[in-house]
Amino acid sequence: MIYRTDYNIAMDVQKLLKTLQSDVRAERELTTHFGRSGKIPARLATPEAGFLNVGSGISQMIREVVATLLTDERFEHLADEADAAVWEFVCDCAINRSTDHVKAFMKANGRSLTSYVMQFGIDYLGVAEPQVVGDVEFLALPGEDTDDGRHFRRDAAAGRIAQVTVTGTDPQRAVERGRERVRHALGVLRVSLANVHMLHKKQLRFRLGEMYISGGQGFHRREDAAYSITFEKSITDTFPNFELLPIPFPGDTEIQRRLALAVSWIDAAHMDTSPIHRVGFLFTALEAMLGDTSEGLKAPALVFYRTALGHAVKGSFPDPNRLYFLYDQVRSFATHGEAVPEVTDDDVTYLNWNIRETMFELVSFCASRNLSKRSQVRRELLKDGADQLALDFLRSNGPEEWWGNWSPGPKPAKAQRENQLAAEVEVLKTEVDGLKRQLAELRQPVESAPDATSG
Repeated sequence: MIYRTDYNIAMDVQKLLKTLQSDVRAERELTTHFGRSGKIPARLATPEAGFLNVGSGISQMIREVVATLLTDERFEHLADEADAAVWEFVCDCAINRSTDHVKAFMKANGRSLTSYVMQFGIDYLGVAEPQVVGDVEFLALPGEDTDDGRHFRRDAAAGRIAQVTVTGTDPQRAVERGRERVRHALGVLRVSLANVHMLHKKQLRFRLGEMYISGGQGFHRREDAAYSITFEKSITDTFPNFELLPIPFPGDTEIQRRLALAVSWIDAAHMDTSPIHRVGFLFTALEAMLGDTSEGLKAPALVFYRTALGHAVKGSFPDPNRLYFLYDQVRSFATHGEAVPEVTDDDVTYLNWNIRETMFELVSFCASRNLSKRSQVRRELLKDGADQLALDFLRSNGPEEWWGNWSPGPKPAKAQRENQLAAEVEVLKTEVDGLKRQLAELRQPVESAPDATSG
């Protein structure tokens, strides 16, 4: 089968499901690593077949289809049930192979759209007259003597409300979408006001409040809200598995400085609220630890070295496909201004864990081998056949287009040119050796010819 990675969130759901149906039926050999095994729904199960196993390609495709479904307002109502619905679809495709299940899925799960009028409190902003920014209208707060007015004023910083109409099939996701529209409008207003060059930057920090109304009164704690933590005992007594990373600042060696930089990016990911920003920060931390500025495509190299490091330290390979997908389809798309698939909390949690594990493993690896530079780390990971072991694993568990022609050594064109130059050097050495021999022969003293008159 072909592991497809070119899905765009704007792709029609029907076409996407047809692709998944086709690939499920085309799958022959299952990949044991990072695949998926699950119960077959009761209506399809038999005494002989109660579970279905799929390979890593289909497993990743299911995640992509679920994410795409939830970006389509007709299917967003599936919410936490989206994965189960897609799994049932996969089982249908695998068991009833002569039937097209796409239209049935669309009919059973698609819903007509509902319109929602929403109002969100805006902190630190006061505008005497209504102000329209795109499809968002900024209005005065309701009167203090109304229920809605009292609700918004629970946030002491509230100065205005933003009103927007959105459509959807799930009220909560519609609220989230409305909130994103208001954030965008605030961003446009902020940039436009900044261009007046008459306001202090701190006057541009108006923001979305916590109170909102959408059919009824609601409250949404800000994503950057903090919860206090108090340790009654020492941290090590509270958490027996606690390990403090020995990363000094600024650091005496290059790798220590790289690790300190990675800490700052991971910390930024903890504090930021945007999933896309957090993914970008976390991959920047990974690049700080294992990156190479001389590399062409970064995704293969980063995933390779991260995979090799995991095996070198723990004897096991971390999931490379999810890491590659998040870099290639999320981080790179976002960096280059492309539309990106929906990034879930689970995606960010997984990536955060993976990058933290990388840091702990790198500290251990450098200490055990007395390494002080990032280049030394990469060289060590290529020793003793470890590079081929990791590459074989990646090629057997990932798509051909990712790993088929890639290697951690010099690029094919570069290696070919190096071999050509090395051969030319050998020829020149041979020629020089020949000329040296000729010169030596010329410098030998000439023996005098016998004198004909002698005797």
